[in-house]
Amino acid sequence: MTSEEYLYKSIEMILDYIEKNLKNRIILDDISNEVHISKYHLDRIFHAVLNKKLIEYARMRKLSSSLKELLETNLKISDISREYGFEYEQS
Repeated sequence: MTSEEYLYKSIEMILDYIEKNLKNRIILDDISNEVHISKYHLDRIFHAVLNKKLIEYARMRKLSSSLKELLETNLKISDISREYGFEYEQS
């Protein structure tokens, strides 16, 4: 596997982890353990490929997924907020 293939495979694994854990607390250490890459290297390669900090991207995905749920269900904001692990409903 070339270094480029390894890089893209790693990004694919990271994105998959984030999607599977949108309703859980997502931290760099957990992702690092999942994909077997140091958290510092992980953050650098993610930023290099997607031009976003990994945790910033994860937060954006949580927000967009919770917004979709808000628009498509009859759940209360407080319930969705709690389900996605937001500390404050305003998030």
